[in-house]
Amino acid sequence: MININRILVLCWKEFLLLIKDPKARLFLIGPPLIQLFIFAYAATLEVKNAKIAICNHDGGQLSQNFVEHLAAAPWISELIETYDINQISDWIEKQVVLAGVIIPQSFESNILSQQIIEESVVFLYTDGRRANASQLVGGYIQNICDQMTREIQFQSVAPQPIARYWYNPNLQAIWGTVPALVAIISMLMGFLVTALSIAREKEMGTLDSLFVAPIRSFEVLLGKAGPAFIVGMFQALLMTLVGSWWMQIPFQGHLSALMLICAAFIYSVIGLGLLISCLARTQQQAIVGIFFMMVPCVTLSGYAAPIENMPMWLQYCSTINPLTYGLFGIRGVFLKNLSIFILLKLCAILVTIGSVFLGIAHHVFDNRLITGTS
Repeated sequence: MININRILVLCWKEFLLLIKDPKARLFLIGPPLIQLFIFAYAATLEVKNAKIAICNHDGGQLSQNFVEHLAAAPWISELIETYDINQISDWIEKQVVLAGVIIPQSFESNILSQQIIEESVVFLYTDGRRANASQLVGGYIQNICDQMTREIQFQSVAPQPIARYWYNPNLQAIWGTVPALVAIISMLMGFLVTALSIAREKEMGTLDSLFVAPIRSFEVLLGKAGPAFIVGMFQALLMTLVGSWWMQIPFQGHLSALMLICAAFIYSVIGLGLLISCLARTQQQAIVGIFFMMVPCVTLSGYAAPIENMPMWLQYCSTINPLTYGLFGIRGVFLKNLSIFILLKLCAILVTIGSVFLGIAHHVFDNRLITGTS
């Protein structure tokens, strides 16, 4: 039978080891905030401060209007004019510019005469080595073309869509990035605290002395998990406060709902972290295991690319990824006040995943104790 008092004593011992170490205290507060600021402001999927080359062979009023629209675009830092198409190719090859726009001759006359021919289109050449940025630039240029189309008299009566973006009216990427970073950074820190705990005992040779005390193996795992859970919840709350107050990310839900989904998410992360720690013989192996798991977890979570775009077998893999549900839940609480029914469903899935990983970790831990292998 599990003894709660023994677990609490071990939790307190592990927690004291963390807070009494000055380097560990700095590790608990400094790196999460530094990563939050760096990724929130630097790691964006938007195209900003792009250099675009323009080659205007027409010179008419419409082509000049197009160039003015392009120059006024907020995502362009510099618009470089040239009359040599080969120069644009050279600039793209040398990565001087991200894209080049070519306006052919007779552009204005053919548009006004409603002739859909090659001279009434705008040519866009982009750097395919930056596929995502090229796709976004293509969309931005298309928006400018659509805007000019509405300004032309003979098409002014054409129906135009009115877009309304729910939960993020201005499509600010940072609104989705910061809640995602709360989940990702909490996962990384939870991995580090738990995965290094048992591996550190093995490396220092103190694991055997721990079992001289009247304590079960499962109680050891729970005792190691306690401080990691507290640290993870503290860091999630800290990043939430910084994101809401400093970065002005709207928080539509309730703090209790956020803490609930964070608790279930961190529990699932701790289960996986303890499994890594039980499999590793040294702290170095544990760190390698952490980064081996973090990359696929982030990739399969839907953070950078929609899960629906992945092959079916990878979509199945994403269903056992704790970050998939943590990301969805934390973003949902932040931006749209996720309903309690969906929240409880996500928590149930995360607790199930965490319990499975914790059970496997206990099995591995017991087997290694019985066989005498570390």
